[in-house]
Amino acid sequence: ELLAGVTIAVLGGTGAQGRGLARRFAMAGLPVVLGSRSAEKASATAAALIETVGDVSITGGTDAEAAALGDVVVIAVPWDGHRELLVELAPLLAGKIVVNCVNPLGFDKQGAFALLVTEGSAAQQAAEVLLGVPEGLQLVALIALGDPHHDPPMPKRRAIDECVHYHRF
Repeated sequence: ELLAGVTIAVLGGTGAQGRGLARRFAMAGLPVVLGSRSAEKASATAAALIETVGDVSITGGTDAEAAALGDVVVIAVPWDGHRELLVELAPLLAGKIVVNCVNPLGFDKQGAFALLVTEGSAAQQAAEVLLGVPEGLQLVALIALGDPHHDPPMPKRRAIDECVHYHRF
């Protein structure tokens, strides 16, 4: 198989988005490592997922432990800690495929609202932190992810409605 031997790390793996992605990756037969600020919380979430999904490979640890173990690293953390996490883990993410699912959102009593990002987007912020400069940044629109004719990465393509940043750092 194309992904044989590939381990997926999900940083922020204890949140709703991270748990959902981890569940799907594990159900597809990929080993998954959940990352969290709390190794205990990640391990408990991994155990709960195994209990509901069945015979799958899901483990938990800190975000740093997960980043070190993953061949592909999915960033699914809240916006508030996005930059700080990437700065801390940049050496561990070098040479890996990083998929950034972070949306810069704030919340108030009326619900979620978009936040302005100095770099332009969460993906551009990730590129600045992990690459130093966003030159050659490759953004993939959410709609393109479901298109079987789209083969990311597409050099020099920028999608306005980006959701996921696909780049080997």
